[in-house]
Amino acid sequence: MRVLAGFTILLSVLLTGCLSTVRISRETDSTNHKYGPVPGIPFYLKTAKCKQETTWLEPVYTLTLKKTTTYKFLDEEAAKKAGAKLPAPEVRVASKVLALSQFQPSNTSLQKLLALLAKPNLSDPDRIEIEASWAAVVAVPDYVPLSQEEDALIKAGINIIKISNTSSPEAIVDYAQVYYYNAPRPWVGTSQVDAKLASDGTLTEGSAQVQRSNPINHSKRGHLGIQHSDRQDPIV
Repeated sequence: MRVLAGFTILLSVLLTGCLSTVRISRETDSTNHKYGPVPGIPFYLKTAKCKQETTWLEPVYTLTLKKTTTYKFLDEEAAKKAGAKLPAPEVRVASKVLALSQFQPSNTSLQKLLALLAKPNLSDPDRIEIEASWAAVVAVPDYVPLSQEEDALIKAGINIIKISNTSSPEAIVDYAQVYYYNAPRPWVGTSQVDAKLASDGTLTEGSAQVQRSNPINHSKRGHLGIQHSDRQDPIV
């Protein structure tokens, strides 16, 4: 009687043993599952990375010199009597593009030109000086913005200004590591897995159901084919 009861309890534990509903496994070798079945629904996890963002400003200065030439008669009265007409004014416009390193107080030709143009009334010698200063400014080649590589521009550090440098955490998908979502199959019964993935492959929702069944009826004694008897044989 004791043998039968002990065996029945042990079998019941084996059939209904403790099984986890959800199993998540991590792939250790990606070459194993290029072809054939996979051990579950593949998905990815997000990991935190430090995002550093530096903003540089590349100033560009465009100088525009407008020169207007007008004419007048030496004798206004005689010109009026003769019905003479003056030629139309001539307008000439010239431009020059300078970099940050060129638009500095050390550029004497530029500083002299700006000082002359700031005068309210220009004399004839001032106009001659303006022409000479402008010629010295435009003698150097024009600066072409965005023509240098970013690394070279930052390394030189003469034509750019750092305006911000920030670091912040950012969640990104780790596609280098694959995980699998699955449920164990019981010895007797069925299992079902349902998972929803986002567009980036991460797991957003998952559920698993394991149904176990035990066909053995424990209320009947002797169902395992073990015969028992309470008869006591005499001891010889």
